Amino acid sequence: TLLSPGYPANYENNENCGWLISTSDANKRIQVEVVSLQLGSFMGGDCEDYLQLADGKEPDSARVLGTWCDPVQVQVKTSGQHLLVTFVSDSHVTGPGFAIKYYHVHECEFFILS
Repeated sequence: TLLSPGYPANYENNENCGWLISTSDANKRIQVEVVSLQLGSFMGGDCEDYLQLADGKEPDSARVLGTWCDPVQVQVKTSGQHLLVTFVSDSHVTGPGFAIKYYHVHECEFFILS
């Protein structure tokens, strides 16, 4: 499980956090389930605070799987061995933040037998 700073209490303003989740097994992928997402929004509901999941190791080259600021329950799986998790908050309203669960899973390949 990965939690935002202070979860389930409110996180601080101006957070800029990043985590790299990896598996050493080249045959495994990382599957993530967003269990809870409660972020603060400021006057009009723009996404100033957000959670982002990206497929890859390097921030400049990772493929974004999703960016969320509203309550959502979602599952994603990487195509490789690394997942970048980014959490950003602005200087206004805060909330409890997020809770995600992640698992190392085998990459399944399907074959059609004839």
